[in-house]
Amino acid sequence: MMDTAAMDAETVRTLVLTVGGSPQPLRTAIEGGRWDRVLFVVSDGSGGTPSSRGQVEEAALHDRAGGDPLPGPGLRHLPATPQDTAVIEVPPDDLDRALAAIDAALSAEIAAGRHVTVDYTGGTKTMTAAMVLAATAQEGVALQFMAGRRSDLRQVEAGSEAPVAMPGELLGLARLFATARAFTARRNYAAALAVMGEADKTLRQARVRVPQAWTERIALWRGWLEILTPWDRFRHGQSWDLCQKALRRGGPLAAALEAAALPARIEALDKAAGKPEPVLLEDLWLNALRRADLGLWDDAVARLYRLAEAAVQCRLWTVHGLETKAIPWDLLTEAERQGLRPTRDKGGDIVELSLTRALSLVARFEPRDPVAASWDRREDGSFRSPRWQADRNHSILAHGFEALKEKDWTTARQWFDFRRPAFWEAALGRPTAAQLPDRLP
Repeated sequence: MMDTAAMDAETVRTLVLTVGGSPQPLRTAIEGGRWDRVLFVVSDGSGGTPSSRGQVEEAALHDRAGGDPLPGPGLRHLPATPQDTAVIEVPPDDLDRALAAIDAALSAEIAAGRHVTVDYTGGTKTMTAAMVLAATAQEGVALQFMAGRRSDLRQVEAGSEAPVAMPGELLGLARLFATARAFTARRNYAAALAVMGEADKTLRQARVRVPQAWTERIALWRGWLEILTPWDRFRHGQSWDLCQKALRRGGPLAAALEAAALPARIEALDKAAGKPEPVLLEDLWLNALRRADLGLWDDAVARLYRLAEAAVQCRLWTVHGLETKAIPWDLLTEAERQGLRPTRDKGGDIVELSLTRALSLVARFEPRDPVAASWDRREDGSFRSPRWQADRNHSILAHGFEALKEKDWTTARQWFDFRRPAFWEAALGRPTAAQLPDRLP
């Protein structure tokens, strides 16, 4: 087996340069490294601007920034330039096309197993942006620019240039920030929190100084996601404990929580303590919507199935002080007792009721109960399961082998959209609360 040193010795080292009007820093970049291959990214002359290809091909170089002529061959013909070269023409001010061309070139180099260093010193601002974006989108690409002394604001002193590497840790953090934003935009808080855990690890292991603003961002985003993640998992007590600690500490996290009006909401859910209160129904609805936004149709419909049960349980609990799992046997009529078997409890015989039985009990207690009044009924007046529940019962979640689809979710959602006022909004005295945040503070 070939050792690492031998493998490194055989790895082709490619330098990718953006070429503009000042060739001297690029000449220094070429001469300062042992390159096996050089790719010159030049402007194509579109839009009425001169092409920078001449800086690569011409017999004599000239500093187009206004400096003195630089006698000698073009960059491709320098003694230090390897024979293996290529020119990539890109539009000077079209980011999409420039990025596509550079990204394709970098992908080809990496696919060929080459070690790639990107130098973004030259070229237009658009070319620089495209080069940096393309490089940061790839794994293992080194980024550098040529820095030198300045005696004025016009240009760098010729011959003073030296390569300055962009630290890999900073590039890694930039990627992690972008990934955390993307997950949060989908309200996938657990995934975003895992990414910020990696960011915190990178921060602790960094061999370079990380900007203070980034250090503060990691702390802020991680604290924010540590509160939203258990909330999304119905661990409201854990979320409220963390929220209270953040509020006591003050600072950016407390300010962000207050600005988003989150503390009052999570406190109300904590006070519900798992009981079927209207605020918990509302939260379950929003949770189902978040699952659907991720395309998890089975999970989303499963939450709505639980929400249907909880809506009936909420009426029994909040209006009549009863729990469906412990209904006193002596409260039931002879007809309601059919097919049931009570169990002994310290307070007497009790029985647990199914959804439709509990719904019938609610209707007997209060014929105009809004939940009972909004439910589907048969011609004989008995309650029936809505179509979406039947579909769910024949899915992989219950007795079948077929996963639910988006259309199944849409049918279930429409059923609940019509019944939100009866199920929880009337009891709360307000419309349904806003969805949890999809942006990091």
